[in-house]
Order: sequence, then structure tokens, then C-alpha cells
Amino acid sequence: MNIQDSRVLKEKARAALNQECSPEDTMPRNTAPLVVASLLGLAVSGFASAADIHTQSIAATCMSCHGPGGKSQGAIPSIAGLNKDYFVKAMKDFKSGARPSTIMKRHASGYTEAEYEALGAYFASLK
Repeated sequence: MNIQDSRVLKEKARAALNQECSPEDTMPRNTAPLVVASLLGLAVSGFASAADIHTQSIAATCMSCHGPGGKSQGAIPSIAGLNKDYFVKAMKDFKSGARPSTIMKRHASGYTEAEYEALGAYFASLK
């Protein structure tokens, strides 16, 4: 086979492909809903990741006293595996003074209720 024959074969192959398969045949006609859904999915996952990073970074301050992974090695209680609702109520009680504690009142006063919820879910997930 020479170079000329090779070129002819390539041209015939391209022509056959163009006849059998056009972009209109392979591409769905209405892709807009799919594109929008994909972009929304990416946006939501980005927000979730940002929230997770924020929660993990504020949880790290808890671990200074409550131990690595929320598992205390000493007199301070462990918070890993705590029930989320219990954690949230405890934080609210620390903030209001219903549950007395000098250090925890200061910490609890620095967080929002949404952060209590996120922290509660995070620590409940740790085993």
C-alpha cells in the first residue's frame, strides 16, 4: 500500500462516518435542562463543602480541650458520638447560663445556632 492509497482509504472512512453519524443524530435535542441540573448540582456540592470546612475548623477548637476527634483522655468529657440534640441543648444552656461553666459559656457565646446544629451533627458522626 502506498501513500496515495492510504489517503484514499482515510477519505472514504471519513465520508462513511459523516454519512452514518451526524452531530444531530448523536446529540440530544434539548440539553438545557440537563446542563442546568448539572450546574446546580455542582453549586450545591460546593456550598456543602464550604460548610463542612467551616464546621471542621470550628470543631478543631473544641478538640483542644475535648481531645483529638472529640475523644477526651482526661477529666474533660468526650464529645465524639454525642446525640446531636443533646449537644445543641447543652450549647444553648451554656450560652444562656442555665448550665454553669466559665469556659463553655465563652465558647458557646461565640457561635450561632446554625453552628451549634452543624457541630452537633459533626460530633454525632464521630465514633
